[in-house]
Amino acid sequence: MTGEGSRSAAIGECKAWLERGGVYEKGSKQKCRVQFNDAFEICGSESNVSLCAKKNLPAGTTVVAIARDLCLQPRNPFMETSGAAKKAKTAAKAIRGKCEFKTPLMDGSDQGRIDLMVLLALELLSGESSSWAPYLKTLPPFEACEVPSVWGLSETPPLKSTFLDDTSLSLILSRDGDDLSTVLQAKAKGKDGEGTWLMELLGAPSVESARSAFLHAVCLVSSRMVSGAGLVPILDLLNGCPSGHATGNTTIQFIKLPDGGLEAVAAQTKKEVKAGEELILEYGAFSASEFIYKYGFVHGDLSKPASTGEDKALLSAREIFSSPEMTSDQQAVLSSIGFDDRVPVLADELPSRSPFGIEGKRGPEGGIPKLLHQVATAACCENKSELSKAAASKSLVPLDSVTPDDVASKVNSWICARVHKLISRAEADLEAAKKDPRAHSATCICLGEASQLLGWMGGLQKKHQLDTSAFKECLKKQMPIVLNLRKSAAEL
Repeated sequence: MTGEGSRSAAIGECKAWLERGGVYEKGSKQKCRVQFNDAFEICGSESNVSLCAKKNLPAGTTVVAIARDLCLQPRNPFMETSGAAKKAKTAAKAIRGKCEFKTPLMDGSDQGRIDLMVLLALELLSGESSSWAPYLKTLPPFEACEVPSVWGLSETPPLKSTFLDDTSLSLILSRDGDDLSTVLQAKAKGKDGEGTWLMELLGAPSVESARSAFLHAVCLVSSRMVSGAGLVPILDLLNGCPSGHATGNTTIQFIKLPDGGLEAVAAQTKKEVKAGEELILEYGAFSASEFIYKYGFVHGDLSKPASTGEDKALLSAREIFSSPEMTSDQQAVLSSIGFDDRVPVLADELPSRSPFGIEGKRGPEGGIPKLLHQVATAACCENKSELSKAAASKSLVPLDSVTPDDVASKVNSWICARVHKLISRAEADLEAAKKDPRAHSATCICLGEASQLLGWMGGLQKKHQLDTSAFKECLKKQMPIVLNLRKSAAEL
């Protein structure tokens, strides 16, 4: 690792601490709790630590393994006996009482997730006195692990928007902002100041320290937690990529350690890794937008629109249903076949599952998903008699004046409007992107989503012989922004 800064030194100290037993080092009987392969080394820089192979590693090589009872999580035996887990669970229960937490960030349905966030926040507040201090010192600072859900909240004063407002993540980020603000701004009983409730709940010395520790913990859990294990020291230094990416060469496995057979979380090579190559963990199947939402950064070339093999060309259901072009008669037909006010919200809350989009790789085929086809069919019909019959029969069959080309043209117009919105957002953030990595990453996402939609738009136009002028106009508007993206990438 270049330099001998505080974090690089902390990583070496953490390894030694883990080899001594970690939080159990004072125990009389020590079991084998870690396994470090001497064929890897810590590389990178203070701000971007990485693990690299010192020699060729064949597929199936265990690089690092950490016993489950050395992973920081509420069910850790040490945390339960010390009372820390009980304190964290009590505080987490109080936080869950504030909101429903329906998004993946906090996920109120996963009780252990918020428990872990609170537990970590408490340990961060404890600082040097924490039993996990050697591990905590290896974690990146807040500004190096921010996820988009806290971008606006991390500013002083808090921003009302983020650079991703017009993307497929807009609604879910808004939900996160509301949830987090509810927790961060709550007032303690009998006190006037915002944030006093969280300060007292965590036993923090100040409102600002409680806020900082909690947001830091939220980001760390989102970006570093291993499902079923919690936070795993040293192993969480591995950088990652979406599954299926060519750079991915390492996976998470659960194994038994020698000399005692404790269960452990291990990083194992999935293919041969050459000497000098970085060990890159496959994080899972994510679109570019899902990836930045969870991990806080864009994977891949930052001079190009963001993309992964899991991308979808997505329309905003709320924009379609709230369009002034949609008449009350058309909306009545949609309501009769089950499209109530909840449909567009549910679709936009979970963009990866939205029926108002298509897999990016299928977009050029010009297909239209079934539910979207139904909405477009109703939106195309201007015959009030047909619309009245359709609403009465709760069927789209009476809308026989609408042709497949009409439907394709309508969807094409919605795509065009969405592309213009994304490109306009990217254009507006170009200056900020030259200085702020968050704005640059968001521009990559905006242009990536626009590119997926343009592929779909081109497919529809080819399949249905639609006018191509709008498509050409979008491309013309996008090109200079892509060129500027390359320049800002070089400056950053």
